[in-house]
Amino acid sequence: MRFGAYFFSLLLLLSSSVATAYAQPSDAAAEPPAGYDHVIDQAVGEFAASHWAEARALFLQAHDMFANARTLRGIGMSSYELRDYPEAVRTLDASLASTIRPLTDEQRTQVTDLRERAAAFVGRYEVPAAPATARLYLDGEHVTTDDGWPASPGHVLLGVGDHQVAIRLDDGRSTSARVVVRGRTDGMLDIDLAPLAPHATSTTAEPPSSYTPVPPAPANGGDATPWIVMSVGVGVGLAGAIVLAFGYADIGTVQNATRGTAWSTLSAANDRAPIETGVGGAALGVGLTAAVVGLIWGIAQSGPTSARDEQLVVDLGLGSFSVRGRF
Repeated sequence: MRFGAYFFSLLLLLSSSVATAYAQPSDAAAEPPAGYDHVIDQAVGEFAASHWAEARALFLQAHDMFANARTLRGIGMSSYELRDYPEAVRTLDASLASTIRPLTDEQRTQVTDLRERAAAFVGRYEVPAAPATARLYLDGEHVTTDDGWPASPGHVLLGVGDHQVAIRLDDGRSTSARVVVRGRTDGMLDIDLAPLAPHATSTTAEPPSSYTPVPPAPANGGDATPWIVMSVGVGVGLAGAIVLAFGYADIGTVQNATRGTAWSTLSAANDRAPIETGVGGAALGVGLTAAVVGLIWGIAQSGPTSARDEQLVVDLGLGSFSVRGRF
């Protein structure tokens, strides 16, 4: 037991047999109810047996029956033994401040010393004020403060270790912060309250009556469409030229056949030639037209001349084309 030296003083000073030795307030609330002394005796017995959790539970029960400095002292001592240092600091501070069955000078010295030992393992952080519906959560558990929060800044006590502090509103908005406590700390809680701010209403101001829209400036790189047209035209023209070449080759095969050649060996070439020359010639013409148009278009748009002064006319005819332009 870490505080065995305090046990007998706790037993004597909490028991009802010596309760009359201390000054009592004159109001009726100073008298404990029936059964209080029995619960205190049980709490002291559990504390003596180093059953810290059971002792704290019984001291809490006695405190609910009759709140006073002695029950707070027992809760604080049990909390310290359980390594619940934030609770130890809170209840030992309350014990020192209580005027119901106040502590003796010896008890105040012992409680003050124990409180300082617990405070070495506690971080005290100021929580900024928040909207009226805000609720504070520590490691997922709802906690309350006694210092006016959320209307005004409050404080939260955190034991050594890694903690998650969160603030949540009724409408679902929330914000959180991770806090690592390595020892005694006193500072501000670094938490972003921006997510809790009211949603801003976006308004667009009407332009004045003399407002004239300014057209957007053209992109520095120009439009890539002309160069795409030119590239496609080149590809189509090249494909047409190849097909046309096959057509002329088949014509040559038929026309240059030697006398006595069987027609069965020439009929296929004779049938293909008109199709190949027709399709190849058309593709070559369209491809060259597109390539020239794309080239002229691209050169025109990249020059300094205003688009309003540019004119490009393309005449396509069967087997011919012409391009006229003014720049």
